Amino acid sequence: PRMGCGGSTATSEGARPSKCEAHTGSMKPELKGEALLDLTKIKEAWDALDVNDSEKVSFEETRKGLSQLFPDFGADDTAVARAYQAADISKDGEIDKTEFEKLVRMLFYYHKVWHTFQHLDRNSDHRIRIEEFKEGHEAIGIHVDDSQLQEEFNKIDTNLGGSIFFEEFCIYLARKQHSNV
Repeated sequence: PRMGCGGSTATSEGARPSKCEAHTGSMKPELKGEALLDLTKIKEAWDALDVNDSEKVSFEETRKGLSQLFPDFGADDTAVARAYQAADISKDGEIDKTEFEKLVRMLFYYHKVWHTFQHLDRNSDHRIRIEEFKEGHEAIGIHVDDSQLQEEFNKIDTNLGGSIFFEEFCIYLARKQHSNV
């Protein structure tokens, strides 16, 4: 059993696996990569995460479930938290069935953003310093000469603390993407 799952349920035909047991073995291989964006797969993932049939999943249920279903996502707590926050339209701290598809889409987006951020964060201190930015700025589509790099860095470093944090990085990329549409 996983995530607090119960055991098998007795029926007239004999023992039937619990909801959790029914999904544990079959979910991992089928739900990889962008295939999860298929609506059928999203429903299967919802069923695997909503183990108590409450029609809502908490952040902790989401994080634990993702780490089992998709180890790559589960390892990105920062990206999972950002996606969860973005998908929680009702702002009640839980994801319901209507918000879940958005959560899945946001997970893919923030997973990619987190990996880009990590690529720039050469020393893995969860912040991008100007030196790291100078080395990797072209990876995020910034093509300026050296004299303009500090100005671009300051546009992203909104608190002017000398480092770009993941939150600032996400906001910058969203603005950049929105302005390119």
